[in-house]
Amino acid sequence: MKKLFLMIISFLLMTSFAYCGSLGNTFLSDKTDSLIAVTTEGNYIFDSDLDAKVTGVSDYEIDNAIFLYEKIAYVGWERIRPYIKLGVGSIEANFIGTGTKYDYETEMAFSYGAGVEGTIYSFENSGINLFGNILYEYLKADIDELKEDGVKTAVSSDEIQMEKYQIALGINKVIELNGGNTLIPYIGVKYQILDLNTKFESATTSSDYNSEAEDEIGVFLGCIYEVNDTISLGLEGNFIDETAISGSVVIKF
Repeated sequence: MKKLFLMIISFLLMTSFAYCGSLGNTFLSDKTDSLIAVTTEGNYIFDSDLDAKVTGVSDYEIDNAIFLYEKIAYVGWERIRPYIKLGVGSIEANFIGTGTKYDYETEMAFSYGAGVEGTIYSFENSGINLFGNILYEYLKADIDELKEDGVKTAVSSDEIQMEKYQIALGINKVIELNGGNTLIPYIGVKYQILDLNTKFESATTSSDYNSEAEDEIGVFLGCIYEVNDTISLGLEGNFIDETAISGSVVIKF
């Protein structure tokens, strides 16, 4: 809860000067001649099940994860938008190893990503667009706290690394509202390869192994509201592979 509170405060501070960026942000309507779009994005993962690739480890679960990004995209091309993401992230997770339950929380650490998003096909005179997003994200963080069966224990040689490769495909509908505003609801599916390396030593155990996402296919849906030609707001939910929510604010330059 402490980290969720910090995420909300940080997000409110950053959105005062930012731009939006979840999976559905590929299709912001091109009302200006902008070349750069800057996104402030907050992602909160409530639940994501993992499959540990080692004997004796089970029930691995990310039960809280926070990522805050600034995303810079080049939007000068008509259909393709390359981008980079720079920010911070933190993970809380738990698993059972040789009969002991381990809970850990990482420090807030530097995270980065890159990708390409764009419109694949527009259905003429309908406002409906098919869009896609290819994304890579990376996080490397030290463990801030480790508990064994609920008891806090000292930890050393600790390191958590997370890599995500993701491909998303979706469809949206551009709805022009009175006053010149635009509403863009969307829905889609995604395929992701998530690799989480867990490494630490405590007084009773030593761990160094990889885990992968238990479910590789997920569904996302959301909506973008274009306040004016340069500012947009976005909200998105992710399901099946993970339970997560994203909020974002967009400014075009």
